[in-house]
Amino acid sequence: MRIFKSLFRALRGRTGLKETREPTAGEQWREAFAVAFSVLVLEKTPISSLVEALPPETRDEVMSTGFDEVEARIFDLWLVSHALRRSVKHITQPDLLSILDAGHLEVYRQLLGGGMAEDQIMTLQRCLAQRYAEYDDAYGRFWAGEENWMLPLARIVTSYVFRRESSNARVAATLALAVVNPTVISIGKTFGEFRPPTSNARP
Repeated sequence: MRIFKSLFRALRGRTGLKETREPTAGEQWREAFAVAFSVLVLEKTPISSLVEALPPETRDEVMSTGFDEVEARIFDLWLVSHALRRSVKHITQPDLLSILDAGHLEVYRQLLGGGMAEDQIMTLQRCLAQRYAEYDDAYGRFWAGEENWMLPLARIVTSYVFRRESSNARVAATLALAVVNPTVISIGKTFGEFRPPTSNARP
């Protein structure tokens, strides 16, 4: 439990909140999980991994129509959220959704602190539900065992993030096999078997 206590205190320090009492075990692990979510989204973003993994000529082609920072952040948030929703086994659905809400708020706070404008954050929040549904549907083809799932996912992601739909097979394969699937697998291995501490657990 020491790791959860230190993460809890780190979060409260960043948000300027003062500790008036010792945090409960439930508060510690939930806030630590929310911090972990924000780290996964922001430290090495999935979209930046995609751009870096593409060959220079393909990268130039994809980036030639621009780059939408808000849409990129939406994709990053979706991928980490999706991976956690798919893999976490021992946290109740209401608890997990509450933790993800707190994690989203922490991401918004850090984005604002990093220079993103308030109207961009509002746009992000406004578009989030629709994009999540679209991305869930497109990536759902993979979970359903469909063979031709990579291009539909790439088309929808590129249409938002790079402002033009791409049917480039290299982009589709890189997005699916070098970014999305490895992220889902990695997060699943790290958090899938996490069990919340019981109420009588010692710190």
